Amino acid sequence: MNQIKKGFLTAGIASAALISTSILLHQTPVDAASAMANSGYGHVELWHNVTGNKTRDDNTLSSGSSWGIGNRINGSDGQQYYQVGNNEYANVNQMDTTTENSKQQLIGVVKTGSGNGNYIALYTNPSNGARVVNNRGLAKYTEWYTDQRVIINGQVYYRVATNEWVKGSDSHLISEKTRGNKTFLSSSNSNNIDTSDVEKPYLDIPYSKTVLGDTTTLLLKSNNEYIYNESDTYSALPHVNFQKGTYTVSPNGLLQFNMTSSFFGDWGSPEAMLNIAPGHAYFSGQGSDYRISGTNLAQRFTYKIVKNGAEIKELNGEITSLTPNKGLDVKDPEQIGPVLYAQYEARTR
Repeated sequence: MNQIKKGFLTAGIASAALISTSILLHQTPVDAASAMANSGYGHVELWHNVTGNKTRDDNTLSSGSSWGIGNRINGSDGQQYYQVGNNEYANVNQMDTTTENSKQQLIGVVKTGSGNGNYIALYTNPSNGARVVNNRGLAKYTEWYTDQRVIINGQVYYRVATNEWVKGSDSHLISEKTRGNKTFLSSSNSNNIDTSDVEKPYLDIPYSKTVLGDTTTLLLKSNNEYIYNESDTYSALPHVNFQKGTYTVSPNGLLQFNMTSSFFGDWGSPEAMLNIAPGHAYFSGQGSDYRISGTNLAQRFTYKIVKNGAEIKELNGEITSLTPNKGLDVKDPEQIGPVLYAQYEARTR
């Protein structure tokens, strides 16, 4: 397909809007006169005759390019579109206006840019004012999973952790798996965005299993955050594995995990674990320069758990019994990881 260069279509909007009375009946006015194309595939598809027998245009819009737009039009397929040329329309889910307030589910990967300082700033929920997170940031030119996209007054934010968001101006979408429809919000209710999409059945109770004295815990928090702790003192190389991230519940009741931080360390003996510097250490997390690529991280933690919290299905398909236990000690990799990694670095210098 041909990608249209920026600015080519702007002049055709006024005349094209008068072509069909039937189209005018299905329009919703918008405040902004321009919009930016956004797609993890690098381009946005264009369509003809969206209120009738819709067909695909040979041209596409380059992701990141800006275009003059008409009003939002309700298509015959139930989707909404912006008119960007003479009988050429782009889906509003992939076009962001300069004055927009909206929320949208989006499963994908964003990559940070150069930023203005040592790290890329993180923000709290933008629907509540987007305050800077002072104790964490993202390393430059690193990739992060995202599950939600919010636009407040034209500023795009991607959620990369439970209550941590990165600006679209400091990052860009490099791939996407699924994208939902936008919900448009007025400026008066843009602070009512619901960041919780699923039931929270676990209420901060750790689920655990104990094998040969080693206890593995999975803490499922009511804010959609999880912490996973594993220790193995009986293998030839005793080790710990701490992981943290967010989870979502699928329609069939299974949980899918999105890891954002992890620490793996091994020691020569069980007695040395967490007491001296590890023999090997790998830390990835918010603000870390040691982050493993997103693909490798995903491969290290992709199991699902059934909704009743009684069983855990591991990557190899095995089912392991878990029981809820209150009061277990749960270690956060973002707290213990940097300390142990620094010990490892000092030991290997």
